[in-house]
Amino acid sequence: MKAKLNSETLKSKRGFTLLEVMVAICILAMFLVPLLAAVIGGMRNLERARNMQTARELALNKLEEIKVTTIPEMEQEIDGDFSPQHPEYRYKLTYQKNPELALLEQQIEGLVTMEVELVISWPEGEEQKELKFKTILAQ
Repeated sequence: MKAKLNSETLKSKRGFTLLEVMVAICILAMFLVPLLAAVIGGMRNLERARNMQTARELALNKLEEIKVTTIPEMEQEIDGDFSPQHPEYRYKLTYQKNPELALLEQQIEGLVTMEVELVISWPEGEEQKELKFKTILAQ
């Protein structure tokens, strides 16, 4: 025997109305959107920190390489990249004479000095980021 559907049996069934479901989704969205923005911001900061750490390591390696080479006699600029491991990272190495160091060279026979600036650059999103180092070489 089939049960007849009447208004009393429909009212006795429990469930959510469409309005209740929509309100619940709106409340959930109010909490998820800021949370998602925080997660995305954290991921960007992690990528920036990773890029900065890579640039720092590449710069320190390049400075160590510079220390073991002979100081050039003339001011010069050298551009390059860190291929094949990091082709997106570029460097610009500038050797220049410093007036104060030139005075010191005159005082100490055989002393050769040069101020060195190393700039590491890399793309980050739509921006170009840089990390600069300056040091003095003496032989």
